[in-house]
Amino acid sequence: MKTSKFDLLALLSKVSTTLFKMVKSIKILLAVGTFATYSFLFTWKFALLFILGIGIHEAGHVYAMRKIGIKTKGFYFIPFIGGAAIAEESFGNADKETYVALYGPLFGIFTVIIPLILYKITGLAIYGTAASWLATVNLFNLFPVNPLDGGRVIKCFSFSMHKKVGFAFMILAFIAAIIVSMKLKLGLLIFISILGLMEIPIISNIIIALLYFIITIPFYIIYILFNFYKKKCLYVIKDYKFNILRILTRKHIVDDEYFSLSKNNIFKYTLWYVGMIIFFLSIIMITKSPGAEFSKQFLMS
Repeated sequence: MKTSKFDLLALLSKVSTTLFKMVKSIKILLAVGTFATYSFLFTWKFALLFILGIGIHEAGHVYAMRKIGIKTKGFYFIPFIGGAAIAEESFGNADKETYVALYGPLFGIFTVIIPLILYKITGLAIYGTAASWLATVNLFNLFPVNPLDGGRVIKCFSFSMHKKVGFAFMILAFIAAIIVSMKLKLGLLIFISILGLMEIPIISNIIIALLYFIITIPFYIIYILFNFYKKKCLYVIKDYKFNILRILTRKHIVDDEYFSLSKNNIFKYTLWYVGMIIFFLSIIMITKSPGAEFSKQFLMS
């Protein structure tokens, strides 16, 4: 039976529509899961506030990507972590990556200003708490550890100066993240800092080698204990030592053309970055509702 060109196009259209609906469903499920998680850990009011704050923050990244012509799949909520804006292609250069990173907390400013105005007008503590906690969430994202927004910004700055400066920043940022996470009892920051470590060549090589080792263990077990699939297992494991050595010694090339931020751009983005840190810190310090006091204790503990 022959399939016409139009039948094939109709089939492809149907498949793409189905996939699109699945992606939309996954987004909805993740959003519901995130809301349920934070409702269980805290309250539904906090969960709603968190979803709103993260959603607008990530929308800032998506807006910036589209503004500079980068294709994006939008953003996804991630339970226990927050959210992530997904680009469908490379940023192309550090200037665009920095620009996109800073647009998340820039949009976050609006989420802080609105409840702050309502707090000043009504005097209701709930609005002061909302402003304080939304400021805290955005301030957390500006912490200089990759892949948080602040980490991406400082990474682009440091690698644009020199490769060694960039790698030194990655190591120091990881150490700082461990210290801060232990002081604040914030396990999430440890997880995020480990993700950031994957961009350090020797660390990512070791992690990939360990994953390769774990993946090959079942093949060793089958080869030793059973009589079936021996040839296939042997094919997988015969070059094991060679593959591990190749992984451990592989070189990562830092693209000098990618990390080419000029001094003027570094200065401009530094003002933007530092200015937002000062803004969010100021909001936390000047707001005097019970929730704001808790935010201060969290930062100063």
